[in-house]
Amino acid sequence: YIAFFVDPTATPARATLAVIPVLIMRTLSNSVTSSIPQGAARIWLDDYVFSSMILCVMAACEFGANQYLVQLERARAANRARLVKVSKVVDQMSAQAKAESITLTEMMQRYHCISVTPDEVREIKDEVPPEVPPQGPGPNASQDRDLNLAIVPQPVIAWGKRAMHVLAHESDVNKRLLKAAPAAVAKKVEESELTVLRYAHDVFKLYDKDGSGMLGASECRQAFGYFDIYKSTQRIGAIMCMFLRDQGMYSPVDEEEVRLKFSQFALLLIKIESYTLTDKHKGNFLRRTIAEIQFLSPSHLLDAMCRVSFPLIIFMQLLVFYLLLPVYSSAV
Repeated sequence: YIAFFVDPTATPARATLAVIPVLIMRTLSNSVTSSIPQGAARIWLDDYVFSSMILCVMAACEFGANQYLVQLERARAANRARLVKVSKVVDQMSAQAKAESITLTEMMQRYHCISVTPDEVREIKDEVPPEVPPQGPGPNASQDRDLNLAIVPQPVIAWGKRAMHVLAHESDVNKRLLKAAPAAVAKKVEESELTVLRYAHDVFKLYDKDGSGMLGASECRQAFGYFDIYKSTQRIGAIMCMFLRDQGMYSPVDEEEVRLKFSQFALLLIKIESYTLTDKHKGNFLRRTIAEIQFLSPSHLLDAMCRVSFPLIIFMQLLVFYLLLPVYSSAV
């Protein structure tokens, strides 16, 4: 039971507290079995020890589930770290979208790779720097520089600082290719920087169920969970209002009515740590309890559930075996 109060990230300690009780109960069960007379009737003490060992095994299984949730939380935290790392790109695209009076989603579409045909690729004339050896079967194959795809054996042709993946087989010549969008090339924005922003957009759309392009406090709280951010709906609403005011915008008096666009959602994800303090929940007991639960990460929530349920299971076990005493006595 003490294991449920240990930090889930302390894996060695949790593993020790999960395995040792199972071994102890197994040893105790063997000792009881060898000490009692052998017979066809069931023994109350033997069954009680066996059921206790099952509870210890269940606690060990909880450790495995808890570690899975910890790994999931670390992956989500890494996604947010990647978003913070490309904060300059997000700021740049948001400012450009605001200047052109379009949404960040529409701006992202401009940066999406575009499709071209092999014939269009052949028309591109980029010089190969002297230090880069020509790609192709030989230096005399002049058609290689003109992208004669039917004879190029390499899957990649390097032009200056860029590389384009081409089709190596003659049967694939008529297929279309993809290249970086001109807007992305002009702003020097790489696909790796856009990947995490697209992921944030996918999460945003997942909770924008009404298709309004905006999320409320409750929806933002659920979306933030994909980035390892766990707050109560009440606290998220307050943070959203503070963020809007810091951006020079107005916020509603009722914090539960605040809503964010995707550009604001992405910027708040990057800056949310500056709004994080020790929170004091307001309201009645039920509302405070719900807020405390919403503040817990999945791994901590699982531990909290076990802290409450495990003593109840132990009590039910004692009650059931106490009520079964007359049955065992009559069997003897």
